[in-house]
Amino acid sequence: MHSPSEQILQTPYYAAYSYGPHTVGIVLEDDTTDGDPYRKIKDTLDERDEHGNINQFVVADAETRRHWLRRLGLIAAKQMLKEDLRRQGDRLRGPIDQAAIADFPKDYELYLHKTQRAYDPRKDVYLFGSRNVTVFRSPAEFAEHLIWLMSGSPLKSNGKPDCDCVYCDPSRTQAEISYALGVRHKDPHAPTTARGKGEKAQAAGRGRGRRKRSPSPASIPAKDYTKLNL
Repeated sequence: MHSPSEQILQTPYYAAYSYGPHTVGIVLEDDTTDGDPYRKIKDTLDERDEHGNINQFVVADAETRRHWLRRLGLIAAKQMLKEDLRRQGDRLRGPIDQAAIADFPKDYELYLHKTQRAYDPRKDVYLFGSRNVTVFRSPAEFAEHLIWLMSGSPLKSNGKPDCDCVYCDPSRTQAEISYALGVRHKDPHAPTTARGKGEKAQAAGRGRGRRKRSPSPASIPAKDYTKLNL
């Protein structure tokens, strides 16, 4: 993306910019994180077993990072930005075809874990850095935690994160969370037969919409993010 045409929202936790009628960029404030630099990992050496299989962590490449940032940005725009704009008396105009967050929260890092055959390794992607969660394995797993951060990181009375991600609150499965976020098309509670479909769908719906919201965002001085490379 090139320079934003308009800043459309500024909250204490993030800012949002319009890059056109269907594209939005989201920039997290430096304090919008539960990151711990000691929870990241360093690149590891290319270790091989007696069969030549490797076991190695490396920082993710640019394409993989862009994929995660766009997936997360689209979820955040639909699940968080629309509501915050409504609270300030505004709205997103037109559908969001593209959205992205500028970067992961401070002290987070995305890694590729290379295993098995050295000449054609399996590559699994992991997001490290949170002091509350050991690792996130997909954008969908991290999405609710990101929304929690963008909401001001509220805490429960026991001091634990009041977060709806599957690690902070295991009362829902990841399939249920992904369906509620719109990244999974099949309802995990959908009946296998037509019988009882309406009742089960209503029961599934009652388990959604649990997201807590922080108070209406207060304005803070805007930073200059006009040279983002989203």
